[in-house]
Amino acid sequence: MIRYCVKRLRQQDGILYFTNIFSDARTVRMCLNEPEPIFEIDVKETDVDANPPYWGWLNAEDGEINFVFPAKTLVSACFPYGVKAHEEAGQGKMIKVAITEIKRVT
Repeated sequence: MIRYCVKRLRQQDGILYFTNIFSDARTVRMCLNEPEPIFEIDVKETDVDANPPYWGWLNAEDGEINFVFPAKTLVSACFPYGVKAHEEAGQGKMIKVAITEIKRVT
């Protein structure tokens, strides 16, 4: 699934990670305080552990992967009643994802 994002160095551990992951580059730009390069990435469900491990929400209605973050707790924060309640309601599920950088777009 093609998405767009920026890459940032995480101060806690010195790992470069993808952030502000959205379906279009315009939305990524709206999240930036200053110009940064935007990258096109491929996001896929996986069972492989990565560093950092990325997690996302697989929407049951359209099969889209949204709310992609390098921590389960950040995905959970997107659901006011908790992920479990939304999974039990058949709206989707939290999944582990792999991210592959495709190219720099800006």
